[in-house]
Amino acid sequence: MLLPSFVDNNSISSSSIIVVVVVVVVIELLLQHVVCHVVCSTAIDTTAYTINALGNRVNLTRGPATTVTTTTDHDDDDDDDDNNLRFNTAVVTAADLMATDGVVHIVDELSIPTDGL
Repeated sequence: MLLPSFVDNNSISSSSIIVVVVVVVVIELLLQHVVCHVVCSTAIDTTAYTINALGNRVNLTRGPATTVTTTTDHDDDDDDDDNNLRFNTAVVTAADLMATDGVVHIVDELSIPTDGL
């Protein structure tokens, strides 16, 4: 991780450096969830990918989860899983919310950058 150029180990305290590092990490985590163009959920039939603001590949898929999950609720009436849109492994819980600068999709988990921050 690169610290901003104004961070000089000789002139600021270690607690200030920690604050700067935390801010940089939060910014990188947020940018992991931003793509630089509009992607509406109806455009994804099965599988697609795009590049996020950090330059990392983001997989967009529609359909049931590819990972095995264990649950105590075995409700067979829930067939909506077959049409779920996913952002990497996160499920999109609310899609196509129009915003001033584009479209917002709400996901159910954080997507950690591939370089691990």
